[in-house]
Amino acid sequence: MVITLMITLLFSGAAAYCLLWAQRTGDSAKESILYLVECQPGMEQSRILDLKSQLERSGWIKQVTYVSPDRAALLLADDELDLGPGISIDSMPELPALLSVYFRKETFDREDVLDSLTASIRNHEIVTGLYAQPDLAEMIQTNLRNIGQVLLIMAIGIFILCGFLLSSLIKLSLYADRREIKTMQLVGASPLTVQRPYLRQHLGLAFLASLLVTLVLLGLHTWITGIPPWDISSEMVTSFLILWAGITGLSILLTLVVTYRVVNKYIFADIETLF
Repeated sequence: MVITLMITLLFSGAAAYCLLWAQRTGDSAKESILYLVECQPGMEQSRILDLKSQLERSGWIKQVTYVSPDRAALLLADDELDLGPGISIDSMPELPALLSVYFRKETFDREDVLDSLTASIRNHEIVTGLYAQPDLAEMIQTNLRNIGQVLLIMAIGIFILCGFLLSSLIKLSLYADRREIKTMQLVGASPLTVQRPYLRQHLGLAFLASLLVTLVLLGLHTWITGIPPWDISSEMVTSFLILWAGITGLSILLTLVVTYRVVNKYIFADIETLF
């Protein structure tokens, strides 16, 4: 029974872990989308820094970095690009100052806010160009939504299938006690009195199975990321605690329903059937 429960919970937990990992990856990818703001050549640094401060005060920006024209030229020179015959860095026109903008992941969940911020940046008087990839966030969201739907369908299917398997196993394990169960009911024991020892036993096994599955998932996470359990972030610890609580609740619910139905079947069965 423990093994069957572990298989059920492992598939369900793996689906939940994949959803969690996909969400975290999507959040990281969204915060890596670069909005490159090109300012007017020769613009005073103070005005560009004022725009930087305005963006940072909006509350929707994760990071804004000022890239001076000198630094832009230095970066270009460090790339050692082949500019062609007769062309050098010194002969190129003055490079504009840049602002590299990274939005918080919550910004991409608010299309109106993202559109408003994008428009305000593009229409600013010192901005001459805005290079962005707004469609990338939508693509990430669409892919994550599709992956989540597939994993959810798989988890529900596995849950139903293993529920039938668990029901058969509990029936088989209680088959030898069917006469004792019916005898207790005939001598006046209430259904709850008959059910209590089996529920206690099976719920203990369900709790053990959920704990083992959570440890397996934690081991898989360590193997995938290379981060030992004692070094994982507090956010990931919270996520695993939520995952463990969900797996435990799922295990207890499934075991409770199946055990209750199987014991009741023997309690209210005909004596001829049992004997």
